[in-house]
Amino acid sequence: MLRSEGVTFSYSQGKHSNRDEAAIGPLDIKLRQGEITALIGASGCGKSTTLKLLAGILRPGSGHVWYADRDIARSLETKRAKLRRTKFAFVFQDYMLIDSLTVAENVTLPMSLDKESFDMNAMKRALAYVGLDEGLADAHVSELSGGQCQRVAIARALMMRADVLFADEPTGNLDPKARDETLSAIDAAMKGGLKTCLLVTHDPQVASRANRVLYMRDGHIDKEFLAMSAADVEALLLGK
Repeated sequence: MLRSEGVTFSYSQGKHSNRDEAAIGPLDIKLRQGEITALIGASGCGKSTTLKLLAGILRPGSGHVWYADRDIARSLETKRAKLRRTKFAFVFQDYMLIDSLTVAENVTLPMSLDKESFDMNAMKRALAYVGLDEGLADAHVSELSGGQCQRVAIARALMMRADVLFADEPTGNLDPKARDETLSAIDAAMKGGLKTCLLVTHDPQVASRANRVLYMRDGHIDKEFLAMSAADVEALLLGK
């Protein structure tokens, strides 16, 4: 679905530095269709940077990022920006919504930016998929809870028919109930048309909901596991 080959990135790219080694990589990662992949590791190990490299937000120093048989790492920024509006969706810890807009306007924003027509009934179905009442469509997101905001962002991914959802600590600011509702919404989005998801997290409970777990250390993928229990994830993060 989406894969990186030999991707490296240095935080000093474009700046004078005496260091030659890459801060990140080389990375060889495959996001497979129908799977949620959790990326875990200690703070500062490179998880969020890896997500940004795969999503085309950052350009690697070397290597390739393949999506739909195109190397997006070598694409123009305009083309990568269009991908992020049309095929890549994002859920970040700070919600990535516009407070001054309504729920409906946030869900349909990618289409509005591209001046594409959309079906309001499809917007309501997207809200229903993630467990939000259509009566919230006219509410401003500033009126919503954190968990509801995250589900609005996931509904937007469904509305735009995104292929890939990049979720960076999507439950970091949520209580356990809202966390579980957000994860259930991601599961629903996978059933509703989303093809794959990269989930960056430090929470063992969140990682345990993934199909695969990638453990990152010092800018490299150190280990890969199939589905893990929360206890096993916690033990791995604690070095046990």
